[in-house]
Amino acid sequence: SCEGPTDLPGSCRDFAIRYARRGIVVLISDFLDPTGYEEALKALLSRRHEVFAIHLMDPEEVDPKYGGHLKLIDSETGEEVEVTLNAKLREVYKKKVAAYVSSLQDYCSSRGIYYLSTRTDFEIERLVLDYLRRVGFVR
Repeated sequence: SCEGPTDLPGSCRDFAIRYARRGIVVLISDFLDPTGYEEALKALLSRRHEVFAIHLMDPEEVDPKYGGHLKLIDSETGEEVEVTLNAKLREVYKKKVAAYVSSLQDYCSSRGIYYLSTRTDFEIERLVLDYLRRVGFVR
């Protein structure tokens, strides 16, 4: 779903139950579920699926261009928070985002999950096909 709160672990568990036969799963997500991504990916691996995790991020999430006093609105919950974003806080934020991405990438790599990070302003179809060709799943 593109709107409202998500339940990534619940959705992946439901998928794993419904599609118990081993196959290829391409999971496209921002992986920002409040409960984390670990249980979701474990559910898919429990059925021995070949998992491709495509981490989709908005360019503003990676490198925010705005600064000063801001009102941020969570697109899934509607929750609002006011912040003042200065250069120092922007750098702290960017380091935390990089650490989160690195953590997700390491988690996937250590479990045999193919990981690809991309941005919402890239053409996802071509990106996925190019990646699947590179890892030998498609010619």
